[in-house]
Amino acid sequence: MPNLLFRWQFNNSLESMLELPPYTNVESEAANLALAEIDLETNHMGPSLEEMVRKQMERIEHTVRQQQQQHHHHLLHAGSHKEEAPLVDGQLYMYRVYTFNSFGTITCTATNSYGQSGHCAYHILVADVPDPIKSCTVSNVTAYTVHISCVAGKDGGIPQQFHIDCMVSVKK
Repeated sequence: MPNLLFRWQFNNSLESMLELPPYTNVESEAANLALAEIDLETNHMGPSLEEMVRKQMERIEHTVRQQQQQHHHHLLHAGSHKEEAPLVDGQLYMYRVYTFNSFGTITCTATNSYGQSGHCAYHILVADVPDPIKSCTVSNVTAYTVHISCVAGKDGGIPQQFHIDCMVSVKK
């Protein structure tokens, strides 16, 4: 199989697509973090957009397991061995969210001498712990049905489903 080359990109706006650095460049980018723009009027050293991008790239951890490239893993599946392909350099990318600007879409494409794969997209969404439901009211009670209405709390950015268990309590 020809060598695979993976490209990882990040986008949190409609205008820009930022190429994520390969693992070898993350360390060299970290060395450049000491550079910052100096405002000549105030003599204030502040972060430039380029520096903030470099800092973000430093926080992106790229994990490649070298020993997995050299041997295959065997999995037991339904009584037979299945062989899993070894990991390729650049195939895994660890990404951590540190600021609100870290949310967006990460895309990956793979190329080799035969061509290019379609891209995969991972959407990093803002999510929080959802609030519980409130103000539940019972109405329209019959021998076989009951209508229960509740007010949903903040969903935390994640679609919610609610489940209710109704039990009959008989006292003798």
